[in-house]
Amino acid sequence: MPGGHVRDPRVRGFDSFWGFTENHSQDNFQGSYRLLSDEVDERSYTTSSGGDQPGTFYQTDAITDYTLDFLENNRQRNAAEGTNEPFFTYVAYGAPHFPLQVRDEWVDPLVSRYEAGWDQIRDDRLDRMQQLGLIDEDVALTLRGDVANTGHGEALHQIRAWDSLDPARQADLARRMAIYSAMVERIDYSIGRVLSDLEVNGELDNTMIVFMSDNGADGEWHEYGFDANEAPRTGAALDSMGTTTAGVDDHIFYGTGWANVGATPFRNYKHYTHEGGIRSPAIIQWKDGLDESLVGQISSQVSDIRDLMPTLLAIAGEEMPSEWTDLSGATYKTTGTLSESLAGFLTTGQPLGDRELGWEHEGNRAYRLGDWKLVSSNFGSTQPGGAGANEWELYNLGEDPTESDDLSDDPVFAAQFAKMVAGYERWAYQNDVSSVLTWSAADFNKDGVLDASDLGAFQAGWLESDALGSNGSFARGDINLDGVTNVDDFVLARRAFQLGGQQAVFDSFVKSLGVPEPSSLVMAAAAVCAATRQRRSRRQHRSH
Repeated sequence: MPGGHVRDPRVRGFDSFWGFTENHSQDNFQGSYRLLSDEVDERSYTTSSGGDQPGTFYQTDAITDYTLDFLENNRQRNAAEGTNEPFFTYVAYGAPHFPLQVRDEWVDPLVSRYEAGWDQIRDDRLDRMQQLGLIDEDVALTLRGDVANTGHGEALHQIRAWDSLDPARQADLARRMAIYSAMVERIDYSIGRVLSDLEVNGELDNTMIVFMSDNGADGEWHEYGFDANEAPRTGAALDSMGTTTAGVDDHIFYGTGWANVGATPFRNYKHYTHEGGIRSPAIIQWKDGLDESLVGQISSQVSDIRDLMPTLLAIAGEEMPSEWTDLSGATYKTTGTLSESLAGFLTTGQPLGDRELGWEHEGNRAYRLGDWKLVSSNFGSTQPGGAGANEWELYNLGEDPTESDDLSDDPVFAAQFAKMVAGYERWAYQNDVSSVLTWSAADFNKDGVLDASDLGAFQAGWLESDALGSNGSFARGDINLDGVTNVDDFVLARRAFQLGGQQAVFDSFVKSLGVPEPSSLVMAAAAVCAATRQRRSRRQHRSH
């Protein structure tokens, strides 16, 4: 790249930081950006020092520089105003996202560690994880993973054995993984800079720090890298791979084979909803707030990125707002949330218990209820007896964390399978993944059947209101998750019972209210009266 200067790289807001570029490039910085905060001075970086040598700019370093600037600005503002306002900083590194780019002096020492290849390293990683207590000792490694038919030069096939590759291909792939590793090490170094800054300023112990990834290892798109037709690099082209000396390096990917290593010991990768695609660790440090039973421990508490917002609000003593205003001044209503706060778990050590979570991405689906998981992928599998594209699989993760024993066709688990499918369909409807009303939309106690207990919950929860829809409001009959159980939900519940073949149960419920067909509005009004009488009776009973 020609020499030049870069100003205000990917900075958004004062107390939040957004790390993103138009092409996710590290040294090869492109695009236009603006600094939204008037309180922090812009920095200036060189993109090249001449002779195709990198300048002072590297995205990971620049993001860290600005993070430290934001933290210092908050301290100075507090000092000037005599306040002690806390801060929230979102540090979103572009690395190690593709394209892979790093400086030669960082990557060269790492190449030799990957020359053993992905099969051996995958075995070694599982051994190491088991020694550290991260994975149970009885967990076996899954078979070598698949390369999906994504239109990148080859049809669906199993990742090739490392020993089957020619030496030139092995050398090319080993360097790709070394580049990726160097990018991760630079993140590690940068996080150390932030932690050191907090410690020096006496802010480390009372600051909650959450480190996490948004998905599992990325298998885009072929085991050779981006495409099946990529020829292995040799000589000078290999040595310069992942630097700014060649424009072609905008598309350096490490490939599906190394993503299979990154997902050890699980199946599949980013884009997909098997554990290799959605399971990633979260590291939480909070000396002044974390329960002692959690300090230094590895927890199996199931959580989700959607839990982060309610967790931080709960710790800050705030409630989820019912509406929000964007930077332009436009105001929007906040949608209902089916997530959970982890604040109680973090401060008391008491687990949340079984979680209900759903996912859908590019047709890849999953639904989890406790240890049970329903999952499908849009490309199927080459594994022996593997499911086809978009076919449901069922696993008990408590006994089978690597999703190796599909129970979907086992008659012993037919009822559990049906319950899980109904649960996913309900979740999909609640979260606008599907617009089709399902019978399970009225399964308020989530037991897999529609019966009088669901209608009892509906009646007891009539006109009970929250600011936002939630798991709690759904349990009271709030089908549309607007926070209140009302006429709209009554109409939906009636249709759901019809879809579930339980019209007679619903008719019996209506008859008990003493209201004739066919007016849903009249029936709903009667339900209001019935619920009101019940509540009045309870209040009178308590007053005695």
